Amino acid sequence: MTRGIIASAAGMRASQARLDVLANNLANISTTGFKRDEVAFSDFLERNMSVENRPVGKIGSGPVLAQEMSIDENGPAIPTDNPLDVRLEKPNQFFAVQTPDGIRYTRDGAMHIDSDGSLVNASGYAYLDATERPIQITNGNSANIKIAPNGAVQVDGVEQAVLDVVEGSLTKAGQNLYTGNPQPATDPKLVSGSLEGSNVNAIQTMVEMIELQRNFDASQRAIRTQDELTDELIRSLANR
Repeated sequence: MTRGIIASAAGMRASQARLDVLANNLANISTTGFKRDEVAFSDFLERNMSVENRPVGKIGSGPVLAQEMSIDENGPAIPTDNPLDVRLEKPNQFFAVQTPDGIRYTRDGAMHIDSDGSLVNASGYAYLDATERPIQITNGNSANIKIAPNGAVQVDGVEQAVLDVVEGSLTKAGQNLYTGNPQPATDPKLVSGSLEGSNVNAIQTMVEMIELQRNFDASQRAIRTQDELTDELIRSLANR
């Protein structure tokens, strides 16, 4: 019974970890360029139990969270006809932005010009050029700005800067940002007038959450039942 209780408890922990990831994915279904997360668990673990060097059986410790990862496949293309909305076609490429914590990277290409003339995202973080400096737009507005497929920012046909597009395997840092040590993209592919949607499948995620919640509830019932059986066994032994 102890083995069953531990296995059920481990199953509950695994279900809760998976539920947390799915809930976060669902919360970011409208986040531009968001990549859904997945979790992987190691195999069910067992260890031998002994008393005074005599084997008495095995006990399971249940599934163990082994890895959390992001799925890099592209989200759907969302046409906007806004020349300052830019989508990265290659899944391993990112824009560099300046944040209070230093340079970070993002797939979010929803750009606008702030009151200082900087090209920024919704959080106010400036997009950087190829020299890692914030891009400043002079004498320009969204009507006369064009962003070329190679990342060149043009105002009235005159190039003012080139977006710093990098590539590599990066780590999520929150706020739709990434950290790491990427390299300059060798062949950036940008599409203006379009954004990348989240790659979260809402229906599939909700169905999986329902199934996991059912498994979670079943594990709770199993633990309660085994606790009751253990109590009965202890009481019966005490009355002998």
